[in-house]
Amino acid sequence: MTESKLDPSFSASIEDFKISWQIFRENWKPFIKNELFAVFLILVLGIIVMISFFINPNFTTQVMMAETWNSFFGIFLISLLSIIAIAIFFLPFAFLSCQFGLAYDIISSGDMFAEFEGSFTYYKRHWWQYSILSLLTPSSGLFFPLAGSTQSVEISQPPVSDFFGGIIGGFILLLLYLIWFIIFINTLPSITALGQNKDGKSKWQKFKLSFSESWRIYKNNKKRLYGTWWLFFVIFNIPTVILSFIWSISKLFSFHSGILMLINFLWFISATIIVMISYPMKALIATRIYNMMQL
Repeated sequence: MTESKLDPSFSASIEDFKISWQIFRENWKPFIKNELFAVFLILVLGIIVMISFFINPNFTTQVMMAETWNSFFGIFLISLLSIIAIAIFFLPFAFLSCQFGLAYDIISSGDMFAEFEGSFTYYKRHWWQYSILSLLTPSSGLFFPLAGSTQSVEISQPPVSDFFGGIIGGFILLLLYLIWFIIFINTLPSITALGQNKDGKSKWQKFKLSFSESWRIYKNNKKRLYGTWWLFFVIFNIPTVILSFIWSISKLFSFHSGILMLINFLWFISATIIVMISYPMKALIATRIYNMMQL
């Protein structure tokens, strides 16, 4: 891979966002169809799980009553139910990563065009790579640490010290997640591009190569990457983080029910925007940056 260092200025990061947004506006249909199909898969799997729980109520009781297996300062919780949920929805979320294939078709082709059907081609080609990498770089995962911190606090009159300790821990995990995301995000456009090469390398070799390429891009362009992805998270994720924080504060103070309803409504809108817009934008921005490194 012939690399050239990217412009580290913040204006270049803004340009990443502007160009990706323009491409999304002109090609939004295949991305939205991809997301709707993923939602359909999640609903189907959810119905199957509900039917299974109904058929075997003893298993349902065991899952719901299972104790938390591990905790990180009472913030990051791992339970049987969460592991089952991840296993069930593993493939639908991997299907969302096929948007990197759509982004590759648009940015790397001369006609700047992609079709929804291309999602199935990329899914068939990279399903297990996308499955693993989608767990490393979920854009909506930014507000998960805060959700975990609120769950570890007693709902009725939580101790103030424990509450704010959980919030601080949540923000620490949030910061660590952001660094993790920026380091590994370029694995997705890398594995997509490498899959087009007929160089005799196995899929496993290309999978490992995607990590080394992502690390080289990060190592040589830290300032550009942090500028671009900080802007991305401020626009798409920070509103949800703020609303999660306000919701957490409501456990200490008695908020009016109308205010809580408004917070829940705004959180829903924010989460919808993250799913419907930030996933395509993430794919387009990362693919644009990766392709610029090929110049």
